[in-house]
Amino acid sequence: MSTVWKEQTMGNSATTRNRSYRNQRSFYNTKPILDKNSTDTQSSTSTNGDSKDHIALHDFPPQVDKIYSSNNLMTIRVESKLVTRSIGEWIAKDPLSFAQVRNKYDFELEPHLNRVLFERMRRIPNKQKQFLGLKLNIDFPKYSEPIPASIPYKRYPVEFYMWWLENKDAVKLSFKEKLELLNKVNMLNKDALLPQHFALMNRI
Repeated sequence: MSTVWKEQTMGNSATTRNRSYRNQRSFYNTKPILDKNSTDTQSSTSTNGDSKDHIALHDFPPQVDKIYSSNNLMTIRVESKLVTRSIGEWIAKDPLSFAQVRNKYDFELEPHLNRVLFERMRRIPNKQKQFLGLKLNIDFPKYSEPIPASIPYKRYPVEFYMWWLENKDAVKLSFKEKLELLNKVNMLNKDALLPQHFALMNRI
């Protein structure tokens, strides 16, 4: 009786060892199944076909408190698509879109990038750059080179008013900026105001 029990026990032990060995083989031979939503498996395919212009997670939004260099990355929405490029690439390939974002978030660039962006933007018609408002560089009689419109707007309001009357398509002023300009001109030289502007100041 004890011999039968011993044989059964040994048989059960062997079966258990075989089962354990099969389970271990099954575990090690099974390929891991990755979650499709895992950040480790997300594709880096570009939305515009250029893998260099796109980062899968789009983790590079504009940062107001950062001074950007040429190699820093930034993600910008262009025609409903998120595109990521280095600052240098943005300025070279799409300076207008980059300038629109910079105007909105007002972040800083290294000095040499400002110069490069300025040169790129000079080639773009003013009608496409009106979003810059008083930040737009203009040719103004008192200066030998283009300057931001905000400078003569503040320093020489009467002269700027006369210039603006002939170049309204060059600089887009908000309603508040127009009123401030008309008010300054009215105080300094009200005879320079057009009749409709003079009448407007009398109604305010």
